[in-house]
Amino acid sequence: MGDSLRAQIAERRRKERAVKDPSLIVESDLADHRLIDRVFMQNIGSGSGSRVLAGISVRKQVTGYKSNSGKSSTGWRVRFDWTGSDGTPRHSDDSPPEAENRRNDPDRYWGLYEYSLRATRVQ
Repeated sequence: MGDSLRAQIAERRRKERAVKDPSLIVESDLADHRLIDRVFMQNIGSGSGSRVLAGISVRKQVTGYKSNSGKSSTGWRVRFDWTGSDGTPRHSDDSPPEAENRRNDPDRYWGLYEYSLRATRVQ
């Protein structure tokens, strides 16, 4: 059991170092959304962008979603897209609850205060 525990600790330390040194990333790490997001934040910043990790081009897309009222904070969707070494397109996605609200759905975006104001001004 000691060897297994040491291997887990070594893997955890490798991933921590990989945040600052992306050359330590291996292809299987791309499925770890939190790790890859930390690598991008450390090396590129908080916005969208792309980077080669483990010899694979990985694209990050960040999209903001407002609350229904537009007054509370914005929720951010972060999506990573890449094509694996086997040729299979892959992605990792983390969507906020705001992505599902009425303001962000054109078919249900009616009856909101901002929308009502626009409608009365047009008349």
